[in-house]
Amino acid sequence: MEAVIAGAIAAIVGLASGQAVSIRLSSSKGKDSVRIAALEQAVTQMITREEVQNAFAQVAKIEAEKQKAVMMAPPNVSFEEAVLSRQQNIQRAATQTDQMNQQMNQQLAALQSRLKEIQSGQS
Repeated sequence: MEAVIAGAIAAIVGLASGQAVSIRLSSSKGKDSVRIAALEQAVTQMITREEVQNAFAQVAKIEAEKQKAVMMAPPNVSFEEAVLSRQQNIQRAATQTDQMNQQMNQQLAALQSRLKEIQSGQS
């Protein structure tokens, strides 16, 4: 959650600084696109457009999940309770997945040992 908030803040800062650079460059006569490209190449710490787009996409996903949780929750359940319930469901699913993985690993180990037995009998 903190990463998303940091991403959103970074996106806002990036947009604001990009807008300021754009305004400053557009006020002076010349080739704006060439200057902006040169500036983006020179300043590696500058937030890229892709990072801004990714941050906005993450914020949109979180907002959609929030709306979904509110819509799917019973009427007297708060957002926090709905999120907690969803997290518990995710943890339960992860536990089931881990159990399935362990079972598959055991079956694979049994198959590998059987294959070794077969190969040693043929040699």
